[in-house]
Amino acid sequence: METLTMRPFSCIRALLALAFIAIQAAPAARADHLEMVDGEALDGRLISDSGDRLEFLVSGEKRPRRLRHRDIARLVLELPTPQEQRADPSWSEWQVAARLERDFIEEHRDQVLLLRSRHYILFSLAPGGAKGARKFIARDMEEIYSSFAETFPFQEPENAPLLPVFLLKDHDQYARWSMGPTGWDYAAASASAGHAYMDYYATYFTGSAISNPTVWHEAAHQLVGNRLNIHGGGSWFQEGLAVYFEDKYKHSENVESLAPGMIGSDRYTHFRELFEVKSLLHSSGDNKKGSIAGQRYLQSGTIIFFLAEGPWKAKFGALLAAVRDWRGFGSGTTRTSDSMWDVIFRRVYGLDVDGVEGAWKKWFGK
Repeated sequence: METLTMRPFSCIRALLALAFIAIQAAPAARADHLEMVDGEALDGRLISDSGDRLEFLVSGEKRPRRLRHRDIARLVLELPTPQEQRADPSWSEWQVAARLERDFIEEHRDQVLLLRSRHYILFSLAPGGAKGARKFIARDMEEIYSSFAETFPFQEPENAPLLPVFLLKDHDQYARWSMGPTGWDYAAASASAGHAYMDYYATYFTGSAISNPTVWHEAAHQLVGNRLNIHGGGSWFQEGLAVYFEDKYKHSENVESLAPGMIGSDRYTHFRELFEVKSLLHSSGDNKKGSIAGQRYLQSGTIIFFLAEGPWKAKFGALLAAVRDWRGFGSGTTRTSDSMWDVIFRRVYGLDVDGVEGAWKKWFGK
């Protein structure tokens, strides 16, 4: 690994993209180093950067810390060497062996079925053998990939590594497996039916994946990070993109019909408050419509629906680019009260957060 020392945060997203390659290609664990303004030194792994804060998983801790940029004095990232960056995009035998050793307990490693498709590499412990696994990866996941590319057009990256997918036997095995890479406890892991994290997507065998909205939702998270190269924007934006994509193809929530009922209800969340919610993950349970947290989840989907298909749809690509390329406030900010989303919305639409919220309400007929 090569080491880069930097003051935050001029090129974190590019570094995160390189880090995905390093994690996949290098058997050795990656260790980043962070020094706080108050003198505290932390070793661990940079997870994401949302604009004015980043998430950093400290070695030995189960959950990432959410740290403000202004409290960080120095960040040292371990980058992949040129040799690692040239690693076989189809995954060499030693790459596969390194991933098996890292992500599976010893008794399961010899049981893992390995299959490759055009864009994915599958590590499967699911029942049904090669036939079911091949249908999952070559038919179902590839259909999701092509649908995502149609919804959010992107340039196919040259020599991009196959995206890893982990298909576990059942929900219990999935939950126990997920505790390793994510740091979740068993209760948190059991609350999900699938998740995307860093470069991979993990779920468990339920039969037909193509008819399961959760598969579409979580596979979208993997592609947002690894094909759109968008790692920030906050929880509402990341979840909103996935809800919108899931609903566009599976019609699981019909988000375009939900907004009028949300506005004015006692569970409505104004955009400024919604954009500050730290995480929507694990907050809504199975019934997204049954709680304030669940409504926020769906409300985020309605916002993305409006931005992607409403009167400003021609600018949606510019919005994605602005979030992807966000580097902090810089000279374009003239108001000390501006949030990240005030700046981005002004650049793309000429309106602040309140102005976009007003346009969203008007478009949905309220």
